[in-house]
Amino acid sequence: MKKKIVFICTGNTCRSPMAEAILRKALKEHGLADQYEAASAGLSVAYESGANPKSLQVCRDNGIDLSEHRARQADEAMLWDAYMILTMTQAHRQEILFHFPETDKRVSTLRAYSFSLKPEEYSDISDPYGGDLALYAKIFIEIKDCINRMMQKLIHTDIQEEI
Repeated sequence: MKKKIVFICTGNTCRSPMAEAILRKALKEHGLADQYEAASAGLSVAYESGANPKSLQVCRDNGIDLSEHRARQADEAMLWDAYMILTMTQAHRQEILFHFPETDKRVSTLRAYSFSLKPEEYSDISDPYGGDLALYAKIFIEIKDCINRMMQKLIHTDIQEEI
């Protein structure tokens, strides 16, 4: 059974879909797609919209296709079987913990997990919604950097589990 890594943001149209797509590509490139799966959701999803057009563009510019993405609301079923829940902000993390306290050992901000920060250290990835394409590109790079660091942890974890 694959271990599910779920990314959480507000509306599931900008940051978390980019993170999901970046991780999915990295898992394939590192030969870990048979062990892990990527998913994403939002805490305030109004309707099943597609990814934000600027997220689509930035991903397309980086060889990633987000055209099939549809926003979805985070729910108990999704979070219950998640191996890891990575939020974009401390506020998202706190909301998850408030509504789903049983996830406390599996939820972190993406940046805190990737950079091995303490939970109280600042680790938000800003919401680019409403910003220009340059801001979306900056956020894409921040997320990709976090995921590159995260991949090193996943690779190391797999090696340790095999020993």
